[in-house]
Amino acid sequence: MARCFIQIAGGIGNVIQSVPFIKECRKYFDEVYGLYTRQDFTPNLFGAIKPLIIDLFDDILDRPIPSSETYFSTPIEQPVRGTFDTWDEPEYAKWFTAWNLPKPNVYDTKLNWTSGLHQKHNVVVWAGCKPIWKSKRWPHWGELCERYKDVAIVGFPDEGENIPPEVTDYRGIISLQDTASIISQCNMYIGNEGGTSHLAAAVGARTYIIYGASDHKKNFPPPRDHLYRIALNLPCQPCQFVPDRGFSAGEGCPELSCLKYLTVDMVEAYIDKSFQSYSTPRDKHIQI
Repeated sequence: MARCFIQIAGGIGNVIQSVPFIKECRKYFDEVYGLYTRQDFTPNLFGAIKPLIIDLFDDILDRPIPSSETYFSTPIEQPVRGTFDTWDEPEYAKWFTAWNLPKPNVYDTKLNWTSGLHQKHNVVVWAGCKPIWKSKRWPHWGELCERYKDVAIVGFPDEGENIPPEVTDYRGIISLQDTASIISQCNMYIGNEGGTSHLAAAVGARTYIIYGASDHKKNFPPPRDHLYRIALNLPCQPCQFVPDRGFSAGEGCPELSCLKYLTVDMVEAYIDKSFQSYSTPRDKHIQI
């Protein structure tokens, strides 16, 4: 009997993007065990995200894992990152290549968010990411919030500075499932590259993701209509895997020009222009 044990070591985005992979594993293995996350970045991350995925994987979560078995993946990311030197497609697609599984035609990441908080806002923003990665954090969220009416902010309390008092502040108050529900009901979502932005894409919101050091070919969510990448596209971008810069530098490169010089005017103009077209494929970019 063929068994596999799946361990996702990473954050919210890794868990969400693993959903299609796990679905396919269930087609090719007799038994699928476990879904775990490393929780060094976010306290009780698995407990927070579990309500979003429990209906999909309630028959494999929390199952005892036989100690005598050998599993093909622990965790799923590391063999992929050790196998591929270049990133010409998203990491969730390379998981299939690494483990010789057929890639699905559609990367379906439906989540269980409909039982969350019912509150509609015009704009929902997320100004966060892992604290050690300043090269993901765009610094102009306060000014952007002033440009729109009925704005809400989600995330942790330390994510986002100088947020106007009229913004509805859900930071540190609501659950991840409620966050997904609120995002699903908004007119548009704007956020840094990170887990919450992958959540926004997964629930089908009109999603704008701001990229600094992140490699969009590796980290962009599965394609959807009304899913956009906003970036300056400087010659030094992306520097995610460049030694002593990007994520390897911890706090990011000293300049952070890719984020500092991406102005609110540029972002607002990009968003306005995007409404003139039906959708922008993930490998195309509206010029700022």
